Amino acid sequence: MAKIVSKSRKKPDIVVTSSNVSKTASLINEVFNDFFITDHTPDSISLSGNLFTLILSNKKFVFQEIKLDKDKDYIDIYLQGTVLEPATYNVSDNGTNIVIEFIESITAEPGEIVASDFKVKGKIESRNKTLTDPFDGKDCVYWHIHIQQYVKRGKRRTWVTRHKAKKHVPFYLTDQTGSVLVNMQGANLKNVERDNEYESAMFFSDDIPPKVEDYCNKENVKLRGWLGGKKRMRFRVTYLEPNDDIYIIGSARSPNLDETNGLKKITAVIDKPKDGIFILSDKSEKELIDDYGGQSWIVPLGIILSGIGLSLILKSAGVF
Repeated sequence: MAKIVSKSRKKPDIVVTSSNVSKTASLINEVFNDFFITDHTPDSISLSGNLFTLILSNKKFVFQEIKLDKDKDYIDIYLQGTVLEPATYNVSDNGTNIVIEFIESITAEPGEIVASDFKVKGKIESRNKTLTDPFDGKDCVYWHIHIQQYVKRGKRRTWVTRHKAKKHVPFYLTDQTGSVLVNMQGANLKNVERDNEYESAMFFSDDIPPKVEDYCNKENVKLRGWLGGKKRMRFRVTYLEPNDDIYIIGSARSPNLDETNGLKKITAVIDKPKDGIFILSDKSEKELIDDYGGQSWIVPLGIILSGIGLSLILKSAGVF
């Protein structure tokens, strides 16, 4: 009799540099999310006769090193739990959304179907990746955390920094004339206004939001003293949300191939130049100039992008 040997797949060794359990778990989740497909419900559906059109807004395919011939090869579409034949639909990417157009009728009663009846599975992600700020849970492209403790130094008391952290992702700045990609790495962000501030009193008060306390526990920021009472702490959070009005002073250049990569059509990239200034602010133009001592000469050193005249400003900067 043949001996049956049970074999199991060896688990990969994942080496991490942090002893923090939550950070390790987050890293592992990122690794697994990169390998597995995701489920999406269409953001909208429309019906022309008996034929559906599905829209996945602000989504794109995650292409592997070898791109398949047809976009439909990247997805499976389910209607009420049943997979649909690829021959019944076409898939396209219009630079903003993934559009699925059916060329054959797929149900006897299309008028009864709603968006949640569909499920699109595949390697799909948002075009504009966003962050969530740790304190207020806001969808954002940039956040900054500053935690201070009120302490006695000699004969006086003062605020002392106990923790600082920030994170950002590239984002698009768009108006009716075009779009540019903004990479905030290395930008002067001192003129981004603070959005919220929380303060904890001493002793046994519970006056800070749970998200703030959770963040402090995760980052090992001590909130309590040796008797168990809370220290006097100040928690500040700053963030830029996707629809915030912003000004950018910097330099624009033509995008390279990796920066276009099938995403929204962009006319330029703004990032930190080798020499020169790079300032990003959500203050008004007047406030920004006032912060620099009324020196309006800062404007022609680069470009200021606001809600109007995007293509004209970029043209004057020599992008086209």
